[in-house]
Amino acid sequence: MKQKFLFKDRDLMAQFKPICLTLFFLLSCTAGIVAQSMTVKGTVTDEKGVTLIGVSILVEGTSTGTTTDLDGTYELKADKGASLQFSYTGFTMQTIVVGDNAKIDVSCSPMSRYWMRLW
Repeated sequence: MKQKFLFKDRDLMAQFKPICLTLFFLLSCTAGIVAQSMTVKGTVTDEKGVTLIGVSILVEGTSTGTTTDLDGTYELKADKGASLQFSYTGFTMQTIVVGDNAKIDVSCSPMSRYWMRLW
């Protein structure tokens, strides 16, 4: 029985194989570069250093978020360059950009009394 080849010329097939392997290698390497998600941890306190329980932390533009626990600590996954929004009743909202640091401690300041009366 005669074998059928995709390429009639075997030299062409031999030249095509290294190109396919190179493309496969390059595409598999870039997959790791695109998704640089990391676990971000930290503690949220007020200006006196008292830990805040139940602070909402949201990755801006996504539905990913968490709240601080009884120790004021949090942990969530976010991409490098993503913005984290920290919000807590009676305190000003803060937005912090995730950089190379996996630990982000935040100190929240209370709203001014003027805003508290309007709120």
